[in-house]
Amino acid sequence: MENNRIDLEYPLQERDYMSLFMNSPTVKSLKWYVLGGMLILIPIFHLLMSILNTSTNREQVEIWDPFSIVLIFFLYIVTSLVGLRRLKSKARIQGKANYERLYGGRHFLLTYDRAEAEFFLRKQQVRVPVNKNLSVYSTTKNYFFYSGKGMNGAIFLIPKDGSEQHKVGLQAILDDLTMKKGMEIREMEV
Repeated sequence: MENNRIDLEYPLQERDYMSLFMNSPTVKSLKWYVLGGMLILIPIFHLLMSILNTSTNREQVEIWDPFSIVLIFFLYIVTSLVGLRRLKSKARIQGKANYERLYGGRHFLLTYDRAEAEFFLRKQQVRVPVNKNLSVYSTTKNYFFYSGKGMNGAIFLIPKDGSEQHKVGLQAILDDLTMKKGMEIREMEV
């Protein structure tokens, strides 16, 4: 640990990375897209089925009768649950693939440069500046860091437990982020 640089090296557990990945802003926003998409698609599907029924029977069918409203609500609940389950399954598969590709049981190497106010994820060769795009969350076992928007954002974690050198380095990073950079560390339930 130099004066302006703090180097941390620690093992990264798969369950911790999966928790980091599943709670990322990108995965959370995809859940809302699924719910919103179903909210739009189900009434459109019902309207098309009503039009088809009217054209084949040649009689006027009431589109928004009580039975139709109950049916739409039921379809929305079922398709949303199925969509969210599929999203969760695909996110888990992607998270495991990312973990194996990037870490796969190896140690995570992280450098924090106080002078430049940025993290350097050495394995991926990625620089993460400390700015308004960086969010820090505290869980019972780890600190989660999310930077950027969408799939191009960087995510990483720092465990709270470790060697004495690790704890000193982590505390120095947190002090620098909160006191000098004015960042807020929010609590997260996982």
